[in-house]
Amino acid sequence: MPKVTSPAGRLDRGEALRLVRYLGVGCINTAVHLGGFAALLALRVPYAPADAVAYAAGVMVSYLVNHRYTFRVLHHSRSTLARFVALQALLGVANVGATFALVAATPLSPLAAQALVLIPLVVVGFVVARRWVFRGALDTRGQVTPA
Repeated sequence: MPKVTSPAGRLDRGEALRLVRYLGVGCINTAVHLGGFAALLALRVPYAPADAVAYAAGVMVSYLVNHRYTFRVLHHSRSTLARFVALQALLGVANVGATFALVAATPLSPLAAQALVLIPLVVVGFVVARRWVFRGALDTRGQVTPA
């Protein structure tokens, strides 16, 4: 198992860098999703299919960049891609469900609820990606770790 925390309980420096990369890729993924969505709407594609296509494009960009840049996995595999897609689907369902629940049970606006839900989902997404989706990623010295 890779070292994730220091003896003091803080995030290991290599894992902290990997988390920063993951967050950056998330920004790229979001830009692809929103940009693609806007472009498809401009082409008069109905919003539901436009959103689905744009979201899928963002997920694929996220997979490719996280695969090589964030988690430094050397080889592509169908099983890794399948695990990534499954994680994204589960996170999407959790996102919608938790946002709905917060809006229904609290005075939070949908936007505020979404912002609140996003924080734990990003952390969960990173941990699951690191330990399950991209297991066998390289550590900060370039050594394969059994995540």
